[in-house]
Amino acid sequence: MIQVFLRALGSPSAGSVLGHFSAPPVQDLSETVTSRAGFQVKHNGLIQKMNHPTAGSIVVPGPAVRFSSFPPAEPTPPPLIGQHTVQVLRHTLSYSDDVIQSLLESEAVAQNEVS
Repeated sequence: MIQVFLRALGSPSAGSVLGHFSAPPVQDLSETVTSRAGFQVKHNGLIQKMNHPTAGSIVVPGPAVRFSSFPPAEPTPPPLIGQHTVQVLRHTLSYSDDVIQSLLESEAVAQNEVS
């Protein structure tokens, strides 16, 4: 959208045009954490550490909205692919253990165990 805007104005440099607008630079997560504002971002809980079962300790965005009556929950990792296969087959689809074992052995489904 900015490119279309600049083309419509002719050939001024982006800096001369965009310099008239008050906007901070766009930062990725690592730049946000290490910038001067990073202390405040971390202090406010907008950046949190989470233990991922395969990646170890990782940094993730914290909750964007908070309510004084409800403290934010600790972040949890998303399930691994296949982590809940047996649970879904057994409890949701009511498959027997024999059918589940047959599906696993034939590699029609996979179960990813988290240790």
